[in-house]
Amino acid sequence: MQSRHKFGKTTLVLFATILMAGLFVVTLNTAPVAADTPNTIVTNWTELEQALQNGATNILIPSDGIIENMINSQIEIGTGVTLTNQGEVVLHHGETINNQGTINNIGAIFSWGTINNQGTINNNGGTIADRGTINNNGGTINNRGWFQSNIINNSGTINNNDYLQLTNTYNSGTINNQGKIAGTIYNSGTINNQGTMDNSACTINNSGTINNQGTINNRGLTIPFWGPLPDGGITITIYNGIINNQGTINNQGTINNQDNAIINNNVNGIINNNDNGTINNNDNGTINNNGGVINNNDKGTINNQDTINNNLCEVPSSDDLGPILIHIGGLIYNEGTINNQGTINNDYGTINNFGGTINNRNIITNNYAINNNGGTITNDGGTIINTFGGGINNNDKGTINNDGIITNNCMINNHLGGTINNQGTINNQGTINNLKGIINNNQGTINNDEGTIDNQLGTINNWNNIDNNGGTITNNGGTITNNGGTITNNDKGAINNKGTITNIWGTINNQGTINNSNWGTINNIGGKINNNRGTINNNHGTITNNERGTINNQGNAIINNNANGIINNNDNSIINNGGVINNNDNGVINNNDNGVINNNFTCHQHYHYITCKGGIINNNGVINNNDNGVINNDAGCIINNNVGGTINNKNNATINDQGIINNDGTITRNRSKGYMFEPIEPLPYNQPTMDLIEPIAKFEPFEPIEQTPIYSGPKIDWPFK
Repeated sequence: MQSRHKFGKTTLVLFATILMAGLFVVTLNTAPVAADTPNTIVTNWTELEQALQNGATNILIPSDGIIENMINSQIEIGTGVTLTNQGEVVLHHGETINNQGTINNIGAIFSWGTINNQGTINNNGGTIADRGTINNNGGTINNRGWFQSNIINNSGTINNNDYLQLTNTYNSGTINNQGKIAGTIYNSGTINNQGTMDNSACTINNSGTINNQGTINNRGLTIPFWGPLPDGGITITIYNGIINNQGTINNQGTINNQDNAIINNNVNGIINNNDNGTINNNDNGTINNNGGVINNNDKGTINNQDTINNNLCEVPSSDDLGPILIHIGGLIYNEGTINNQGTINNDYGTINNFGGTINNRNIITNNYAINNNGGTITNDGGTIINTFGGGINNNDKGTINNDGIITNNCMINNHLGGTINNQGTINNQGTINNLKGIINNNQGTINNDEGTIDNQLGTINNWNNIDNNGGTITNNGGTITNNGGTITNNDKGAINNKGTITNIWGTINNQGTINNSNWGTINNIGGKINNNRGTINNNHGTITNNERGTINNQGNAIINNNANGIINNNDNSIINNGGVINNNDNGVINNNDNGVINNNFTCHQHYHYITCKGGIINNNGVINNNDNGVINNDAGCIINNNVGGTINNKNNATINDQGIINNDGTITRNRSKGYMFEPIEPLPYNQPTMDLIEPIAKFEPFEPIEQTPIYSGPKIDWPFK
């Protein structure tokens, strides 16, 4: 049963919140017949009813007053009416307060009913305990006390300056918080937080806007679980705190996600972490960017100690052929700082680090795209895994500093001024494209494990170790400088040089294939090139051995100096050949000032057997043994100067021969101080030509001219006709 008391033309709504039994209906007149008595005092239902009948507009319930009605009723407070409660108001099930005026609560309001507010409710240090429904229909609720609600449907404004405990709040209006809000919120309106939002084991569903300048705590509820365990018990989480965002969250304060709590940033969801904003994903926290956008703007910070998933989301749509699924990947856009001590999984999403900083101390897994444009990625003892579908693009003066492990199974593009500084380990099983970029291998190791390193017009500087394990390194118009480090090209590995490779007091070990072509240059400056069981093909390129550099060709190794290839041995440098050197058609070998070529007889002991091999130089081109140069052809070794081949032994140059020189071409000695042959035995099938100063038709053994002959090896008969 419902009773109504009407006084005047306008019906006013008095708000009451009730925990006890009883209902009442009171109607207050907004146009009183007589002047209002200030603070009309009522202590019970009867007195309240009398005050309303007298047209009071300013009513006080004192601290000892209790307003409770046992009958289903409505309380209506019209515009211009003020009810101040210092006592206790109880609203039971089925009862309603309709407020268009002002309710000031300093005492306690307990309600299981419905409160419809189009006016103003001020909780000034009092208590409001609601177990029913509050409909704030364009009205204003100001809380400066303790406010616990069940269901709030807000299309107006809620201003909280103290503590607001929410069970289920549906906000399409505005909530302004400078105090503390806790509980479940369904927001399609605006929440402005300058205080604390504590989402403990509750849910915030946001399709509107949350502006945070304070603190948002999203966390699970943990309870101790005691059992027969050695340590006496454990703590378990029974509920998760969840934030589901399909709207916009603007953060200039702090968001803490922890204790098995989850933040889901879904399709159409945007999280802007603005200047001086901080997002802390702490222990047992998870952030899922499910097709949404996370903008970490300048001076924003994201600290991750657990898990961030940048995910792909499938969204149903349709076209002329019927329903389809659209794949939308998550986007993380960073201009600030991301500190990772947990795990970041980029699962078919995109991370754009544009001018920002990413510091990794644990694990980053990339399945799609990481774009570092002008930013810095520092792998500080952590691991970055670029999987089979992943691409890392380091562009526009971006920098990657690696002091941990980077494993590449797909693609790393270091383009247009991008720099990779490695002091850790880079394991490459995919492709590294260095297009006009810089790779500095400082104190680290680069393992190219059946992968590809393509240096296109870029720079690679090595101070430590580059191991090419069955992979391919292509230097296409770029520069590779080995600064005292070691480059090892292992079995089945290939180094293709169409640019410049400079070995400065370092070591290049080759057991695979080195192709120097297309005017490519290999400069060995005081270093060592060890071609051990490998092959070096010099195709229209230049190999220069300078400043006491050493080239060792040994162990079934082959150097092919092919058409238009040039090998220069300069400045007290040494070429030791215990393998095969083929100087083919139009190839040139220049043994220049104080250069030494040793065609050596090598002996290797392998456990229970000994293998001995002599060096072979096959010349179909030109070998220039220039001023003060030395070619040592040791015992058991062979120099084959084939048809069309030329050996020029110039002033003060020496060929010491204890092996065999088979000449079917031309050997030219300039001046009397060149090499001297002392014939001892004929070499069948050889038809050499000896050119001293002028060509002669027949070479006769000659006496030393002005001094003892420089050549002192075995005698050779030259069967000229």
